[in-house]
Amino acid sequence: MKQFGGLRPENEYLDNLKKVGYVINKTLYNEGSDYIDAISSKRLVLINSFNGRFMVLEGNVEVANESSETLEGVDWYDELLNCLYIPKEAA
Repeated sequence: MKQFGGLRPENEYLDNLKKVGYVINKTLYNEGSDYIDAISSKRLVLINSFNGRFMVLEGNVEVANESSETLEGVDWYDELLNCLYIPKEAA
């Protein structure tokens, strides 16, 4: 699996997600939650702003998280990882 050096700064990963079509909702985060919602037409990504972990939901079903090695090479998943994390070679 591609290696990453850590979570990008919050403003950077949110900008990256917006550029690829996600809508950001920080309502619950602003009320004290650790999670920021990134919403696409097919998926809801819950990003833990404290530790950088995430889960991806399609409907009410979790389909991915930061450790989903079986999704490596799937375009939307690779794009999500690249939006959130700094590639190890650049860290």
